[in-house]
Amino acid sequence: MRDTGIGLTSEELGRLFRAFSQADVSTTRKYGGTGLGLVISKGLVEKMGGRIRAESQPGAGSTFRFTFIAPAAPPVPVPAESSVSVFDNELAVRHPLQILVAEDNATNQFVVGSLLRRLGYRPDFVENGRLALEAIAQRPYDLVLMDVQMPEMDGITATKNLLARTGQGPRPRIVATTANATEDDCRVCLDAGMDDYLSKPIILEKLKQALFRCPSGRSASIKPAMPAPEVPDSDAARAGGRASAFDPAAVEELRRSVDREDLKVLVGLFASDIESSLRELEEGFSRRDFEKMRRACHSLKGVAASAGAMVLSEAARALEDSIRDEEGERAAESLPLVRRRAEEALAELPLLV
Repeated sequence: MRDTGIGLTSEELGRLFRAFSQADVSTTRKYGGTGLGLVISKGLVEKMGGRIRAESQPGAGSTFRFTFIAPAAPPVPVPAESSVSVFDNELAVRHPLQILVAEDNATNQFVVGSLLRRLGYRPDFVENGRLALEAIAQRPYDLVLMDVQMPEMDGITATKNLLARTGQGPRPRIVATTANATEDDCRVCLDAGMDDYLSKPIILEKLKQALFRCPSGRSASIKPAMPAPEVPDSDAARAGGRASAFDPAAVEELRRSVDREDLKVLVGLFASDIESSLRELEEGFSRRDFEKMRRACHSLKGVAASAGAMVLSEAARALEDSIRDEEGERAAESLPLVRRRAEEALAELPLLV
């Protein structure tokens, strides 16, 4: 590949394939980017047994060359009839529900929306708890998929405000959605008055079960039906020396849940969200802004879980916990691990499609 850009000096070439590095600090401000693109390219090429190199002169552009070993593609299996019937496009006809999704992350909105649309539903979306309360006041929703942590007003606060407003009267069923999947997190949701619980990544069958537990029509009584939380076993996922940054079961569920074109869009959204969260994390760390770091970790944890990158999600969760517990004093030790896990996930993301 050849370009006719600004070119690079020999010193700048030496920094070219380093993570979070660009030829000039002004480049990020002028052109954007995080300095991860070439690192990801290098990782992909090396995973395929190849090499990548760059040649450049200041003012004369740059040339990038790479080689890799391409094995013969296996024949594409024809799906069995049973494997193509996981979605029931008529479910919304047999079990009609007016659904609101309260979720601040665009990627997670896309994932949930794709799942619901393939079941025949047409959900509405809002970005925080305050907007959720406004939407509920204007339309008789049967079900709200409520993210627990959102800006302006989180899901817990929104649920408490809704209960105070409606009392014993009809209200939508509230299903918590969060990347936190511990028993304590489950209890917090129950105590706040939520009726059900879905951990991220949202599994199709779990979502369908939550839908079936919701009666059609808000006049029906609300009965809590909180399932046991499912904690992703990231240690087990790494057992046996598995090199992949992605959990195979989660990736298979993602491929099963969205069609190929949506998956292509999702991969781009996942990459953008991971890079954005990393930028926020780095900026927060440089300014010792621990609250900004905590928010960035939470966002990174959630989007990584939705993508099936459970090792990255676990690393972000551990860093988030250390910031919450110790005001960021251990962040300097944990941040490099999060960076490394993010680079691994970004390098493998294109392989999901």
